[in-house]
Amino acid sequence: MSSTLTKSLIRLHRCQNAITHKSLQASKSFTTQSNYKYKFNSNPSVACTSNPNANVSTNANANANSSIHKYSPVPKFQMAKFSTTPNAVKDPSATVTANDATFQRSPSVLSALPQNYTPGQAWGILQKHLAGHNKVRLDDFIALCNASRPKYPKDAKVILTALLDLKRCNDFYISEEGSHAAIEGMVRSMISDSGLDATEDEFKLKAGIFIGEVFGNEGAGLYCVAGTEDLNDHVLKLLLSGAKNYSPIPRDDVDKDADVDAGAEDGENSVSASLLAQAATVAKDTVDILMTRASSPTKDMKKRKKRNYLKYSRCSSGPTPESIDLAVKICLKHDEEGEGVKMARAILDAYKECQHIGSADVDTIALVGDAESRMQAMKDAEAADEESKDDDSVDGSEAK
Repeated sequence: MSSTLTKSLIRLHRCQNAITHKSLQASKSFTTQSNYKYKFNSNPSVACTSNPNANVSTNANANANSSIHKYSPVPKFQMAKFSTTPNAVKDPSATVTANDATFQRSPSVLSALPQNYTPGQAWGILQKHLAGHNKVRLDDFIALCNASRPKYPKDAKVILTALLDLKRCNDFYISEEGSHAAIEGMVRSMISDSGLDATEDEFKLKAGIFIGEVFGNEGAGLYCVAGTEDLNDHVLKLLLSGAKNYSPIPRDDVDKDADVDAGAEDGENSVSASLLAQAATVAKDTVDILMTRASSPTKDMKKRKKRNYLKYSRCSSGPTPESIDLAVKICLKHDEEGEGVKMARAILDAYKECQHIGSADVDTIALVGDAESRMQAMKDAEAADEESKDDDSVDGSEAK
């Protein structure tokens, strides 16, 4: 009983102290506000202008000065600079001329290069610019891409290196215009319309595979920026034009007496034969990325990845029926054990679920249906041949 009473008395004592502290603070703030009023009236010039009949004693002024100095700084009144005229508003229709020093733009760092510079030279200058923790202009990156030369695959790799390093180290935001210049520059470096020999189809396939893999690389940043039309023209159509008449290069001219590892030779043949398989995989991955981008790409992302994706995202267009048709035709060129038909059917099924994007053409659906029926007929024929062979073997054993 005594302990409970003691605790109650302690709580009461604490409440009384808190109430006393709050009352002291309130009185102190009220004194400060009143002292401000006394200081305002103590100024002769202000007092005369605001209230000519004001008459404040000297003692009140002295008390106000001492209390205001104790609690807060004295407000300063600049009556000479007071004006009722509003600030002048600049005319928004006025044009800014190049003679205006405040709006002059500093020259580009690429201006120090010769006129016909290469992407490698431009990237060397930009790397020195990056070393000083400076930002790279989008115009400089576009100029680097436009400097790519025909039939120089090294220039395409320089553009890829620039994309990777600028996003990783410089927080570079590429636009649709920049992605268009990058894709065109890589295509121009990987292939050219003039001076191609009989391996033109192989060049086209390798170029389309390279650009498609760059588009699917999250580190490059093109997967959320590049437009659908650019991908149709420079990736899918390029792959289809190369896959139409492509045939693996024969290896009969290889010197068999040369000291070459048999495993390496088989690897070369497998790489040559699997070029169509790589093209089909790249086409399917490209369409899958476009469908994911047009749906809700941040639905299954974690918080940090979602924030980074939304920060760099500039385009959310999905695949068109033309994209689906091109990808399906590329997959059907890969007829190894029916894998291409399976990939084409997977593309159509995924596109059917995304009804908000569009629907595939009737001709595309019929094309996949015919390929599936042919594949099923081939499987039935093979099964019938195996059964006939088994029957012949059984008959032969019984005759013996």
